[in-house]
Amino acid sequence: MDVDDNQERKFLDNKNKNHSSSRTRSVNTIHDEIQDTLHGLLRKQKELDHDLRVTNDW
Repeated sequence: MDVDDNQERKFLDNKNKNHSSSRTRSVNTIHDEIQDTLHGLLRKQKELDHDLRVTNDW
């Protein structure tokens, strides 16, 4: 293996690491967005349940 082969291998290794960490960040971002959405839906459901109880009590 000559110097050029080593440099190319290092370049590809770094490229794969960057892609992997980028993908991990993307997955984490998507996970956070899903979690935020679920929390928002849960809050809305509790609000609607409360409104329904108030309406039924009236």
